Amino acid sequence: MDTLSLGKANALIKLKRAEFNVPPFFVCNSFDNEKEILSKKDKFLPKTKYFAIRSSAKTEDSKKESCAGYFYSAIGVPTENILEEFSKVVASFRGENGSVIIQEFVPSDKGGVIFSRVGNDNIVINSNMGLCQTVVNGYACDEYICDKDGRTIHKNIPKEKQFQLFKNNRIINKKISSESLTTSEIKQLVNTAKKIQNFFGLPQDIEWCFKNNNLY
Repeated sequence: MDTLSLGKANALIKLKRAEFNVPPFFVCNSFDNEKEILSKKDKFLPKTKYFAIRSSAKTEDSKKESCAGYFYSAIGVPTENILEEFSKVVASFRGENGSVIIQEFVPSDKGGVIFSRVGNDNIVINSNMGLCQTVVNGYACDEYICDKDGRTIHKNIPKEKQFQLFKNNRIINKKISSESLTTSEIKQLVNTAKKIQNFFGLPQDIEWCFKNNNLY
């Protein structure tokens, strides 16, 4: 298997080819030099101003392991900082085989993670306003337990949550107490998660976000 097709990168390539709404990206080997990285950026994302720099290690997002949060990633990265953040991702591999995803950054209105199947065939959504970062980093967030038809069986909405927005070219922190998702957004997430699970043939944990009512 080629280094570029490992873990998360492999999954994103397959999802993109199947026409799921994945933000544009390209993949680099961990040993690519500066010229190769910037050449790919100019070829695949020439107009993108801000990027998400993400890990794709051999053990990451595999059938047996998730490794969520174990490796370094960065969001809202301007072009001039791509190489620095790339190096940090590679360093976090600690010698493990891996590649680096360089993706168009979506400054989301709300985001989170959905687990396509848990006990009793339920679906769990963790979400927050703004960027997905607060959810994946373990901050307090909304939790929805849904059935396979997208009906909410139970939900837990914290009285106060910290969330992050990308404004004026930087990440800012705010607090909110209101619920993050509407009924129609929950159903859209559940339907998409089921399609992705069917596509891969096994349960998935999926990072997602909404921007201007579009689901990525």
